[in-house]
Parts: sequence; structure tokens; C-alpha cells
Amino acid sequence: RDDTDGPGVCSDPCLLPTVPTARVAIIQSLVVEHDMERTWNTEATTLGMTPTLLGPSALDSLANLANYDLLVVASGVQSLSPTAQATVRAFVDSGRGAYLQSEYQATYTTNVTFTNIVVGNGGTFAWTGEVVGDLGPLPVSGCFAQKPEVVTQLSYYWYGQQGTGTPTAFLSKNGQNVGFAFCLPSGALLVTTTDQDWLRTASINAAAQTLARNILSRIAFPCQ
Repeated sequence: RDDTDGPGVCSDPCLLPTVPTARVAIIQSLVVEHDMERTWNTEATTLGMTPTLLGPSALDSLANLANYDLLVVASGVQSLSPTAQATVRAFVDSGRGAYLQSEYQATYTTNVTFTNIVVGNGGTFAWTGEVVGDLGPLPVSGCFAQKPEVVTQLSYYWYGQQGTGTPTAFLSKNGQNVGFAFCLPSGALLVTTTDQDWLRTASINAAAQTLARNILSRIAFPCQ
């Protein structure tokens, strides 16, 4: 179990089995300097997973993702068409975990997609406002801070968007929640953070790499 779905029945609710050799579809950004997919690719490989970098058109149909166990949408500012949004939802509705990058403005289609998936699966959620400036050091909490590796904080997090509702916040500072995990009825875990810069090659460090690995590890297993 994962602590995102409430109190666990295990003595250690953050405990995970050995991370599987998951096949990870990583949707790339069309903006050259937005290279977050490189970090996801590297950390998935480090975990023994099999990542594949795919263009945004991979979200044109769920059939394009039939051979993948996990989905990472690496860019928070890339526009997702209604079809792409539906594909992301269908992927997690099928019981497969995903990381959906969002950003500091609630109007980005990635942010809208996260909200719609939560609400469409019986949860509540609303974006509540921008957080300006560098939030670092930004504390990491819950299972994402503990397992499989320990990571206490991110040193860099440039702007963010606050949110409130059913999803569990795991990135918070001064009562401002800017990173979330939601356990769907399908058993899939959907994770988002509202800044992509902590994952860009230019700002990557050991803590960021560790959190990326922890996110990949946790979305690889059912959360209920």
C-alpha cells in the first residue's frame, strides 16, 4: 500500500516490493530547453526500468501506449489537446500509474487534466493560486520522502501553484501545497508537481534525482 490512500494495514505503509522492470513511456517536450525527459529517462534506467522517449503524438490514442506500464508526461507547459487529455485519463483508468507534470498557472492544460482526472474519479480538487519565487528549500513529506530512498527537501523549485482537495500533498511549504498524489479507484497512482524546473538538467542535483526515482518507484505499484 501507499500512504496516499489513507492508513495502511501494514506496519510500514511506505513499504514497496522490489521495483519491477517496468516499461515507461516518457512524453517529450517540443521546447528544446525543456529537457525534463532526460532526467526521467536517466532515473528510470537507474532503477532498471525500460524507458522510451516518445513524441507528443503518442497521446493521440491509448493504443499507442498499449505496451507500456507507466506514463510520464514530462512537460507542464506543453498544450494537451482534448484527445491527449482523454488518453492520459484512460491510461490511469486502466490501472497504470503516471506522472503528469503541471506548472505554476492553473490554466495550463496539464493542470486542468490533473483536476479533471481527480474529480472524474470521485475526488475533489481545486487550484488556489500561484506561489511566486524560488520555494527552495522545499520539504518533501510522506512516502515520497522515505522510500525507496530518503530525500528530505528540494533545494530548487521555481514558482508553483497551490492546490487543495482529496489528493495527498507531498511537497509543501508554509502551508502552501504544490505537489500531489492521487490514488484512483483503478489502483493507479497519479502524481503531479507544479514546477518542472526542479527536473531540468540545468538545475538537477542528487535530491532531485532521488525524488524522481521515488516517484517512479511508487507509481509502479497499485496504491490500493
